[in-house]
Amino acid sequence: MIFASQQFIFLFAPIAYLAYWLLPYRFRMHWLLVASYFFYGWWDWRFCFLMLFSTLVDYLVGMWIPRASTHGRQRLLMLLSIAVNIGLLGFFKYAGFFGRSVNAVLAYFQAGGEFPVLDIALPIGISFYTFQSLSYTMDIYRGEVKPTKSFLHFAAFVSLFPQLVAGPVVRFSQLDSQLKNLPLRLSSSHLNLGLVFFSVGLVKKTLIADRVAYFNSQLWADFAHLSPGEAWIAVLGSAVQWYFDFAGYSLMAVGLGYLLGMRLPQNFNSPYRADDISDFWHKWHISLSSWLKDYLYIFLGGRKAHWRWFALIGTMFLGGLWHGAAWTFVIFGLLHGFFLLMHHGLRYLGIKWRGGWCGRIGTMLLFALSLVVFVSPDMPSALRMYAHLVDFGSYLDPVHNVVLYYLLLATGLLWAICLPNLYSWVEEQRGQPRPWALAALGCLAALAVLFLSDTSPFLYYQF
Repeated sequence: MIFASQQFIFLFAPIAYLAYWLLPYRFRMHWLLVASYFFYGWWDWRFCFLMLFSTLVDYLVGMWIPRASTHGRQRLLMLLSIAVNIGLLGFFKYAGFFGRSVNAVLAYFQAGGEFPVLDIALPIGISFYTFQSLSYTMDIYRGEVKPTKSFLHFAAFVSLFPQLVAGPVVRFSQLDSQLKNLPLRLSSSHLNLGLVFFSVGLVKKTLIADRVAYFNSQLWADFAHLSPGEAWIAVLGSAVQWYFDFAGYSLMAVGLGYLLGMRLPQNFNSPYRADDISDFWHKWHISLSSWLKDYLYIFLGGRKAHWRWFALIGTMFLGGLWHGAAWTFVIFGLLHGFFLLMHHGLRYLGIKWRGGWCGRIGTMLLFALSLVVFVSPDMPSALRMYAHLVDFGSYLDPVHNVVLYYLLLATGLLWAICLPNLYSWVEEQRGQPRPWALAALGCLAALAVLFLSDTSPFLYYQF
């Protein structure tokens, strides 16, 4: 079940929210947990037990850490939480990747033998909820939060359905007080903001991302025969598709949170308006970037000048690997580690990336070009795509002359680069959009609903 589906909008959401607000207050958390597990179990109910196991381990570890008599025992408990969470993530997500990589090395050196490759189904959203649950025990270990006494409270935090499958990666400290103090009734402010955020996200996903994907997938399917013009259109199309797909999901998640009386953190802040690559990673997938900084970059020595380069490259390497079990994701992370290293190196020499429109467009194009590696099935395909981009001796004009596709690309790029993001717009309107804006958004949302049958799963569901 995905947010942009008839099952969710016309069946799950009405039942889940009506029961949530109509049930007696003391049962509200119980219902939220049941609804979240039902939502997650829609794909495969067996994986609910996996999430429950991870939740139970981190809840118990969180309870035991403050009671440990020595710092060494606290560290052992923290390592237990890390081992369970990363172990589960590694087994389900990377076991097959590891086996194939080992076999490739053995074949290259003609060493003989073959490592067994496990074909394991990937539990949807495991990358997100393991990071979220793990941050809880790490924050307790660092003395930044106190463990909750209620397992129900913690289980609802881990499984909260608006952000369970694809983020934002929420910290316990961001939801703790909200879960403890759920409002008695849904305020008109939260109702309006919830509908606005969900509708804008639905429009981004259904009318922009999915429509661009329909045409863009045809270009990538025939990438070996693209002209330079077609190749550049495909690259820009990927940049629009990935941004509007993931940003659309994040806005819908925030909207669903508002409808529960909660405020989830912002996950995108107009990244295509970033002045440089460092600024970009402060605006794109904010919750993951901040998680990697707080729990990985600092651990690798990011605060020490002589270790900073290692911490930066290591963090981006693991951040790329987090996205998927393929070398293309690893190289994507290393590319951005190199970009960030070059950015900080040039700043150290007194050379700054030019800001303004030139800097913004240059940064967006740099990210769009790096996406070639991200979306390609393998590195040879990515290299061939890069070759098409600079093969100016061949035919330059795109063959796929679809006016609607170009209009969608232009709309998406102008929206992402020129218009203020929804958070800024709501702040300018002092928390509530104006009636004319609500009417226009309602029309677009109604149009988006008509395309629900053609909606594809969110791209980040695969991570």
